Amino acid sequence: FPYTTLFRSMCPLSVIDYVVVHELSHVTYKNHNTAFWARVKTLLPDYEDRQEWLRTNKKLMEVI
Repeated sequence: FPYTTLFRSMCPLSVIDYVVVHELSHVTYKNHNTAFWARVKTLLPDYEDRQEWLRTNKKLMEVI
C-alpha cells in the first residue's frame, strides 16, 4: 500500500488509523483470516466504514 500517498492525501485521520491498525494486525496474523478481522474489529468496531472510504476514494489518493 502506498503509505506516502495515504499520509500526503487529505484522507480522514480515522482512515489513517484504520490503515495503521490493519498493518499492525499483520504482526500477529499474516493473512486476512477470520481472526485477523476479529482483531481489527475489536480495535475499530467501524472498520468497515473506514475500509469503504478507502475503496471509494482509491483513485483520488493515487492522483494526490
